[in-house]
Amino acid sequence: MIDLIKTNIKLNISIKKIILIWSFIIISFLALVLTFNMFDEKNKNIQKINVAIVNDDKSSATKLLIDSFKNTKHFSNLFDLKVLDLKSAKSQFEKGFIDSYVIIPKGFARALMYYENKKINIFTNVNNPTKNKIFISTLKGYSKYVKTTDIATLILNNLMEELNYSSSDYDKMNTMFTLEMLQTTIGRTSYFDVVSVSDLPATTSIDYYMSALPISIVMIISIGYALAYMEKRSRFIYRRMMLTPLSLFKINIIEIISNLITVFVIFIPFILAIAYYKSLFYALRFSLAIFLLYLIYSYVWVIISEFIRDKNIMLLFSINISFLVLLFSGSIVPFVLLPIWIRSIATYIINFKLIRYIQGVNIGISLFFILLLVLSLFTIKILIDDKKYRRIK
Repeated sequence: MIDLIKTNIKLNISIKKIILIWSFIIISFLALVLTFNMFDEKNKNIQKINVAIVNDDKSSATKLLIDSFKNTKHFSNLFDLKVLDLKSAKSQFEKGFIDSYVIIPKGFARALMYYENKKINIFTNVNNPTKNKIFISTLKGYSKYVKTTDIATLILNNLMEELNYSSSDYDKMNTMFTLEMLQTTIGRTSYFDVVSVSDLPATTSIDYYMSALPISIVMIISIGYALAYMEKRSRFIYRRMMLTPLSLFKINIIEIISNLITVFVIFIPFILAIAYYKSLFYALRFSLAIFLLYLIYSYVWVIISEFIRDKNIMLLFSINISFLVLLFSGSIVPFVLLPIWIRSIATYIINFKLIRYIQGVNIGISLFFILLLVLSLFTIKILIDDKKYRRIK
């Protein structure tokens, strides 16, 4: 039995095959990593919305308010503010150097303190609808903050009137209190704890494709088992094997073990690299995942081959189905970049579940249970074939 396993492995593995497979792996890995790494970097470096402030009010109060916005982390992370004169703001806006400009009218600060309606003029580019919505929505949100200071300021004003404050003291206190309230309110932006939730842990393109690419290749390799099965069936090799001392059941088990060892030999550089750069446990999860995937798809293709008897049609069919499965499971394009409707499909595909498993995510089902199920189905199929060919003999 061991001799037969060795013979099968020698037939499965050759220097040319290994060079061909690893050439494909390296080229595919580099192409995918470089392509989607560039996309990731582009999305990480989110461009800020450039806004010019034209301060016609020129009061110390508006200068303080502008500085408050600049120094507010949540605002400055999204917007790049610069104070310009009207001519420069219009020129940069027309040239596309800024996305919007805001004109603060003269007397705005005093009107704010005395509840007069002096509106700020906002100029936006119609070609940037998303940026416009973000900017305007943010300013509307801050205007709500400003309104919350009105009640406190009114209470203070009523108190100063009751205490007969002089006009100068009244103005001084009103100005100081209003500014303090506005600055405090604008600065208080941490009302929520933000928790980022993802279907996959944060990872780099290299880490992602160290899981996804082998999954893709194993699925393609598994087609070979079904094609070999069809070849032996069409040439009556299985019938002739019934004349040997070994049963057909043992012969098929030997072939499966040989193929699993072949897969292991092909991916041993991957396994060693993962064990070195990640951890031994990560490498064990990877090994279990690719073995399980090979068994699952080998079984699936063999069952389909019972209905598709032509090898060429079977090859074409299996490659097309594999491409769709790989595309829909995030094995080619990263899961986070797929449309939402495809993501919802991906969560039901075993390829995606195994990528999650390799990366340490709980997939909600035991892999050992799936392994036991697949081995049971494979055993049943082999026993049925054994019985069928014995009957023919």
